Amino acid sequence: MRLRNEEWTEEELSLREGDGEWETIAPGVERMRLADNDPVRKIVTGRRNNRVGKIFSHKMGVHVAYESDHTRKMAHVLDVHHLVPKFWGEPETLRIKLIGDRIDPFGNELMIYTPDYLVPLSGMPVRFEYKMLSNLRPKEPKKPSDLRGWLMWEEAKETRRRLRIARQAYRDAGLVWTLMTDEDLTAIADESTVFQIIANSGVEIEEDNKERLLAALRSADGQCLPLGQCEALIKNSEFPRADILARIPERLLRINLTEEITTETIVYLLGEPQ
Repeated sequence: MRLRNEEWTEEELSLREGDGEWETIAPGVERMRLADNDPVRKIVTGRRNNRVGKIFSHKMGVHVAYESDHTRKMAHVLDVHHLVPKFWGEPETLRIKLIGDRIDPFGNELMIYTPDYLVPLSGMPVRFEYKMLSNLRPKEPKKPSDLRGWLMWEEAKETRRRLRIARQAYRDAGLVWTLMTDEDLTAIADESTVFQIIANSGVEIEEDNKERLLAALRSADGQCLPLGQCEALIKNSEFPRADILARIPERLLRINLTEEITTETIVYLLGEPQ
């Protein structure tokens, strides 16, 4: 099975209408979630200006929502990173009452906010917001005539305001929220390495090849071997590397995501599938 990217259909959107209920999680802050952490942004706000879609996650075994092409890149990293056991896209929406920039249960301004991803890390649910650093901190325009530059400048100010409010709302509720930028993501994983793994996700492996590979890794020092040696253990396969890389989203194997994939790449045994 290969990676599948799809956009949500209007039928899927309408089927989820009214499935969630609002709950107060802090003064002036309400939250709405759906069963199984199904995506909620499209229900609550009805926004269509971003390319809301879904990828098929081989880690999750289901489609995961993303808001834009940028957040899709983060979904791919989450799908292959060994420290991420599960992840959900667009998992909840906050309804925040404001007086100016201050959260207040008697506020007359309403701000709707949806984090991009929910990830349990070391048992702690973490909400992630993904942004391009250039959209948060654009260069200040030099000329009054630079209308596009000034528009980006003002949009960035409003975005930073919204993120400050969202961060405070989650703090008030005792929940963990963090910002992830494209520079942060690059430090975590190389895009070409992630793409190679994603491109081979879903490739099946013969059971005898799988057992041969796992047995070799179990008995190796540090339970790891170079990729070239792992490939030599895969018999009767058109592309042994695919048989190995496809086991990464399944959380059976792991590699260093920040380095180029070569025959010298060290493959680690992560654990047995649950």
